[in-house]
Amino acid sequence: MKNILVLTPDRVGSTLLQRLLTVYMLRQGADKPIINLHELTKGLIAYQHEGYNQKVLRATNAGYTQGLHTVAGLLNSVDHYKICRIAYYLIKARGDSLQDQQYFYEYLNKHFYIIKCQRNNLFEYALSQGIQMFTGSYNAFSALEKIELCENLYKSKMTLTEHQLRENLDLYKIYDEWSDINFRIDKEFTYETHINDIESFILSLDFMTANNNTWEDMFGISWTDWNTCHRMFPNLLLHNNNHNPNEEVMRLTTDKSNTTHEPIDEIKTIMAINQNSTSLSIPLKDFNFLEANVKKYVETNKHIESLVKNKNLMRGIPLKLQSLKEKQEIIINFDECIDWYNKWVSENDYGTMCDKKTLNDIAFIEENRSSTPLLKFDSPEKLITQQT
Repeated sequence: MKNILVLTPDRVGSTLLQRLLTVYMLRQGADKPIINLHELTKGLIAYQHEGYNQKVLRATNAGYTQGLHTVAGLLNSVDHYKICRIAYYLIKARGDSLQDQQYFYEYLNKHFYIIKCQRNNLFEYALSQGIQMFTGSYNAFSALEKIELCENLYKSKMTLTEHQLRENLDLYKIYDEWSDINFRIDKEFTYETHINDIESFILSLDFMTANNNTWEDMFGISWTDWNTCHRMFPNLLLHNNNHNPNEEVMRLTTDKSNTTHEPIDEIKTIMAINQNSTSLSIPLKDFNFLEANVKKYVETNKHIESLVKNKNLMRGIPLKLQSLKEKQEIIINFDECIDWYNKWVSENDYGTMCDKKTLNDIAFIEENRSSTPLLKFDSPEKLITQQT
């Protein structure tokens, strides 16, 4: 087993990767405790863990007051495996001297297995960063959190400026150079390649040698099915009634005087966030999927919650916030952003140009892979329409 450091520019799946690495490593077992610290640059604190009967670390929000030498010293002072990250924009914001940074990087290169997170689709990356800047929130870890974060955004929508888009792309380009210059990269996690089979990525790491170590081995439900449930629950409310007109639909209602079908408890909880949400219309195939998998989904959540309570995890498993199609629905000037992006690529000789058809194809594949899609169409040509 090894200490793991994840490098990230943010919005590239790094939080999900950290959480899952921790769960899979705990399943494999180790000679020491395994603890997800999340971000290193905001500081750490050592404390006595009663369950492990030893000193361990947890992240603290000390701002940037804790020097990098102190952070390295704390990492070195405890005898347990650490899974953590460095976000480039945070190390940049700290303003440490180059000498202190170099000392810190050398320590990490010596003591950590380093995974670099990256994206091929820099256009979607820039959009994701823009949405985060607008909402002020980085992740949602439950259905209710995502609904609270996204409901008003989906209704009111937003506009990105060219300056914001360029700033996000510039930051990614600098991150790419920074990570390659300063770190000995052991493995690259490319979002487009690995996110849809993240379990295989984790189990392929050279220190993950145990058999019977899949999500289904652990929890009796596959990672794909569990994550589909995870994504589906908030989208039931966020995209209520937004279905293909040819689909067979199940109407769920909490109105006892006119019950078409009694919602399962987890759907009732989601509907309760809004007192006006007395009914939901769900494609029958999605309803059947939930009925078949929700019990194991809920049981798995209880196991994850126990890891949070035991301080192995800081938080639970994050939800995917928006698909490419959802980004197009949210961002009013989506088409203008494509033009700005391509102009930036040309000027910087970095990244890959994108066009409407390529984005259509990407979004169509993603929506048809996902549950409760926004799609009302059966062809990629109809997916992302020209805005007027």
